[in-house]
Amino acid sequence: MSKEKKPIMDFRYYAIPERTRMLTVQGDEWIQCFGDGVNEFHFHNHIEIGYCYYGTGDIVFQDRRMPFAWGTITVIPENIPHITKSVSHTISRWEYIYGCCRYRIGYVSETGDAGRTDRSSAEPGYLRREKL
Repeated sequence: MSKEKKPIMDFRYYAIPERTRMLTVQGDEWIQCFGDGVNEFHFHNHIEIGYCYYGTGDIVFQDRRMPFAWGTITVIPENIPHITKSVSHTISRWEYIYGCCRYRIGYVSETGDAGRTDRSSAEPGYLRREKL
């Protein structure tokens, strides 16, 4: 009987500059076909807040997928494995803020419910702009 392989996890460490509580990552490096050829999950040492300027795809978690498009804001607590995957052969543009989150945070779940939670029990959530 063969054993089921565990997914590969990539730990992405971000150093927050001294005397601040956040780090922004932006620029041309974040304009790409996200997840193209990548099948491994990654996680961060800090909370990740992302904004999608354009593109479409999914944020994949171990047990679910959340679609993204322009105007999507994601909030992913530290140590939550995920993959950002653009629609195949398309370009997306994201910018991110990574921060220390030693306080209670507010969130919006995928069902639109809002609330507050301790970071230890936080789940990923996102906001998506709806076309009028």
